[in-house]
Amino acid sequence: MDMDKKKGSSNSTCAAINCKNRVSNCSYSFFRFPKDESRAERWALAAGREDLLQSRGRLHITHRLCGAHFEKKMFIVNETRKTLLFQAVPTLFPCLEGSTSGVLAEHSYCSFLNVPHASSHSF
Repeated sequence: MDMDKKKGSSNSTCAAINCKNRVSNCSYSFFRFPKDESRAERWALAAGREDLLQSRGRLHITHRLCGAHFEKKMFIVNETRKTLLFQAVPTLFPCLEGSTSGVLAEHSYCSFLNVPHASSHSF
């Protein structure tokens, strides 16, 4: 499988497959994967990163997702900080659908890479 993300990716990049957002080029907040392994697994699967399941106990240390992948209702916002609700699960992944339509299309300051779907041929 050809993936934009590789094992051991830095926590300065979004771990969602095909998401090009980085802490340095995006105004979204970045959120560590949950320490709870079952919740971390849900995040990894939602982000198209089954490869991360091998290290699900360390995901909260090594990987983050950007705020672009969470619905507004998943945030607690106060005057100084934006945090996620405990039960928050990322659900917005137009980069997995090969499209930038929908909620994220209104944000031109972050970009996504469209990658064609892999064929069924083995390499």
